[in-house]
Amino acid sequence: MENFILALRDYMARHNLTQQSIARLIGCDRSAISRWLRGELSPSTKYYCSFIKLLEEEKNNESK
Repeated sequence: MENFILALRDYMARHNLTQQSIARLIGCDRSAISRWLRGELSPSTKYYCSFIKLLEEEKNNESK
């Protein structure tokens, strides 16, 4: 879980995203993002996979 939190914070910082903005990209509620960042809740597989897709897209864009 800690790795997920660090990756999420890092992604948000690199892209200057708010909790609301990242929630829209992932397709969840802002309060879920807040709870994930505080370590109170783990993302469901659906939202975890959505975040991984964002990371993959970022990586693909960097390699072009």
